[in-house]
Amino acid sequence: GAGAGAGTSRQLQPRDCSAEEERAFWTAWMRISPQLEETARRLGDTPQAQALRGLARLQRPTQPQLRIPVDMDILRRAYNLIKQVQAAVNNSAAQAAPAPVPPTAPAPAP
Repeated sequence: GAGAGAGTSRQLQPRDCSAEEERAFWTAWMRISPQLEETARRLGDTPQAQALRGLARLQRPTQPQLRIPVDMDILRRAYNLIKQVQAAVNNSAAQAAPAPVPPTAPAPAP
């Protein structure tokens, strides 16, 4: 193999974990899952977008399996990516609309 995408496939291996880890993983996943598809759409056809789509397709098991589908740091990276994209979207929206000038408050009298 030419080693293309070697880094990503390795990280998407399920791994064994404790019950606490598994719970923490799915709690974090539930928190970001609504934004995964949306962020992937905004990123277009990039490796990051593909990774986010992969995360969006995860199914939470009904019973604890003591396995998580990907490493927790992948969720962290996804979360950071979502935040970056949202910040960029907010910035571009702010630039599109002229920001209202806040009235200068008079200095409080001593």
